[in-house]
Amino acid sequence: MFFDPDYASFVHSHSALRLRVTAPTDPPISRTFDICRGAPLSWLGESFLLSTGRTRPDGPDEESGWYGDVDSIIPRASWQYGGMPLEPEAGPTLSIPGMAGDCRVEVLDDATATVVGEPHVRIVDGTPDTPRAVAAWELSPASFHIDHVQHELTREFGLVLPDRESVCFHEMSRAFGDASALRPLAEALAPLQRLALRSHLEDAELMTAPLIDAAAARSLTHGLAWLIDRIGTEGMEQDEHGWLPVELAREAEQALEWVPAPGAPPSPGHALLSTARSLRFIRRFKGRVIPVAHTRELSANPLRAVRELGSGAQRRSQGYSWSGQPDHAETLALLAVADGTATASVDLNERVMNGLAALDENQEYPYRQTTDAERESSAKQAVTSLMEVLAPLGGHGGYGLFTPAVRAFAHSLLR
Repeated sequence: MFFDPDYASFVHSHSALRLRVTAPTDPPISRTFDICRGAPLSWLGESFLLSTGRTRPDGPDEESGWYGDVDSIIPRASWQYGGMPLEPEAGPTLSIPGMAGDCRVEVLDDATATVVGEPHVRIVDGTPDTPRAVAAWELSPASFHIDHVQHELTREFGLVLPDRESVCFHEMSRAFGDASALRPLAEALAPLQRLALRSHLEDAELMTAPLIDAAAARSLTHGLAWLIDRIGTEGMEQDEHGWLPVELAREAEQALEWVPAPGAPPSPGHALLSTARSLRFIRRFKGRVIPVAHTRELSANPLRAVRELGSGAQRRSQGYSWSGQPDHAETLALLAVADGTATASVDLNERVMNGLAALDENQEYPYRQTTDAERESSAKQAVTSLMEVLAPLGGHGGYGLFTPAVRAFAHSLLR
């Protein structure tokens, strides 16, 4: 049998070093890595940059010590095979493009390196971030989460490629489900933006199930409940277009005290009628428009109505565009509502365009939109589609506003 001698280097464990890298920032940023001997020094620099939410360099910088083997820069007197841990010993300084000043490298210990299928670089410790308010994930450095960074190191330095996707996204799948539109969004991002998104989901408390209680459910279904009660069990006669009369839209606006919000569709009443129709809360029968059976008790069972509302919204948009590719723009709009970074529809266009620009940071993403005009067009379509569903859910007097109940509902649509 033919045996490739190079394969032995992947089967057996390698000797590794445990190194602490400290940047001269204020306050200092410190990260500890296990890295196989003989690995390029660039791996250590790239791993450190990734863990701090900074952009990787565009190319190597040999004069700054960016390239080299770890073996060649760590004093051999510090190597130890077995025995007690070493005292921290000063190693070389590491000049990392994008970092002001040289980083200090300390040898902490020898470590057992990874075996086949595991990454050759591991992050084992790091200074935690100070708590901060939820902000735009695509414009802010990622919060430091050691497991998130390790997932990206696994993707970058892993050996068994077919298995790495399931490892990297297990946590997200567990929180949102394999069918969540957030997963293809995360997969399409470059590593740095994916880290920012994942830490943002945790910081915004979106990794836990949304809470929609009876009061929130009543608020979400208030407009639809009014409409169903107004139509009545016998229904209303169709107008010349085959649906509900225009006068009913105006009556709804007066009864619910709805006025157009900035950037929202022009007629709140028409949006309510359109939502009830597109989500199949009403149907035509023998010249009349009648409520379907499961909507006739909206006021009595608002929690059930919210479940029906969520199912209808997901039927209406399965998160894919006409081309069969994931509709990331609509996912970004939903996320901006759920995390609270958009408080009304007027905020959504900019939030979606920023998210699409973050997608374009991934040079390998095949559906990049490289101009502002392309991103603006995608954002406008996504926001219009989403607002047709969300705008009438703000409750009495809250048309087009993203109340806590609307944010929780958007959160549920992401799962």
